[in-house]
Amino acid sequence: MMKRFYIWRIKKFVWNQSSGEGRTRMLLKTPLRKVSNNLLLTITGGVWAFYRIAPININSGDTQKKEETKRQFRYFVEQLEKYQDIHLEMLPRQMELEKRNQELEKDFDKSTEKIGCYYNKETARILTKELHQITRDAFYLGVKLKTNIFEQDDTKSMIRNSITSITDIILQLFNLTRDIGDDFFARFDDNEKELYQLVVSMNGTRLTEDELVYINRYSVIHDMQHVIEEESNKRGMLNIMDGIIDPSHQGFIKVITPEGERWLSYVVVNQFGLDMSFTHLFERAQNFSFPIELQLKAQFKSKERVLRKTAMVKTRMKQMTQEKRSTGDDIEDSVKDSRFVLNRLENQLNGENQKFLEWIAAFVITGNSKEECKRRVKQVKRSLGRSQIQCIQPSADQLSLFYKFLHGQPLQFEKNWIQQTTAVGFAEILFGISQQVGNNIGFYLGRTSRYLKNNTIREAVAGSRDLVLFHPFIANKGIEGAMTDSPHISITGETGKGKSFLVKLLLMFLAMLKVKTLYIDPKSEL
Repeated sequence: MMKRFYIWRIKKFVWNQSSGEGRTRMLLKTPLRKVSNNLLLTITGGVWAFYRIAPININSGDTQKKEETKRQFRYFVEQLEKYQDIHLEMLPRQMELEKRNQELEKDFDKSTEKIGCYYNKETARILTKELHQITRDAFYLGVKLKTNIFEQDDTKSMIRNSITSITDIILQLFNLTRDIGDDFFARFDDNEKELYQLVVSMNGTRLTEDELVYINRYSVIHDMQHVIEEESNKRGMLNIMDGIIDPSHQGFIKVITPEGERWLSYVVVNQFGLDMSFTHLFERAQNFSFPIELQLKAQFKSKERVLRKTAMVKTRMKQMTQEKRSTGDDIEDSVKDSRFVLNRLENQLNGENQKFLEWIAAFVITGNSKEECKRRVKQVKRSLGRSQIQCIQPSADQLSLFYKFLHGQPLQFEKNWIQQTTAVGFAEILFGISQQVGNNIGFYLGRTSRYLKNNTIREAVAGSRDLVLFHPFIANKGIEGAMTDSPHISITGETGKGKSFLVKLLLMFLAMLKVKTLYIDPKSEL
């Protein structure tokens, strides 16, 4: 029997036969049409604005600050209701430690420059060997500014845009597109400025055009070894989406690009416990010893529509309850819980004027091999399951999920894995927080332990990917709550926990820099 296998090119569908016969190709649509600054135009006429969100650094045990962050995020989300569609994502972006070290080396003293450069080079080599990919999680927000640019009120504009739309369809049949000038995006300036005023409250900044290109390219290359600058400079849909994907393996996708190969799997959030409190999806995604993406797309729903649907469900449940009672059967606890949740939802929508969203979230797990990816998928599902977050790895929907989370693709006609929550429940995902410690540029000190207790130091190091960089010249500059911008340092801790070792390390770093050091050591510990 002749064997067949399928390889999907992101622009074209390729069918091969093991007999060596030729290939058959057919066009495959992608959402992206053109980018300009932080705006993205889709082939269906939708316009999205994208922003980078600077994470808030919160200690894992600081519950009070987490709750305050969730309240602020809830208020922010509620103000996005008029835009309908939003896209939240967390990407493990490469740190490019070599470039950071080059900035640090500018402060090296001439007499110790050679030693310092060697130290930095060895540090990068050892960390790359241990971690393979040195990354730091970056947070992004996408908001749909316009659903369809062809929607106009006056008849003349409607006729003109209808002709334009038909022209585009004809061009697509021949694998061609109509060129769009950069001045096209000027019409959205006012809407984008209004949105940007909201995003600033979340520590957001506009993406540059290069950054927007990069996150679109990242949807294909993921955490393959690559140079950010090279990927950011790509232009044109075919270049940005250049790659081949093979979805013929159940539950997995194999991606092949000029940068290399990668296996990946979308693990979808299927169900939460009765109470969504402390769900903290984005925080939990950072707790693994390997890089993970988290993609989330949400859409606001009208209060009237939700109330109608709630009333229908309550009616059906009431009928079920009456049937149970008439036959003498006991009413299941799940039915009682559901009735409680529905009543609570009605009260929130009516009395508290809550906003309501439907959303879908997926963890993107990658690996150098299918076996490595499979092990990581099991670890993610097991870890989240302990927190009553049920995740599944769809066998036949990986390709659909790949396209569902591309930038500019709205949440449409979704039935599976949809979560329905108020803005309060949605805020429990804890978007945009980090446990990063230290500076963006500096000497490598160690890693952040995400757990309150570890059996051994080796276990703590193995369970963390978060590097702590420290530059003595910067110290506490820009640190929230710092009393001064002066580079003063205080080291405290229990006996035998490494204070003296840390001081020796800092003195070694200072010896490499353009600075004179005076230390007083009455106990001769150093």
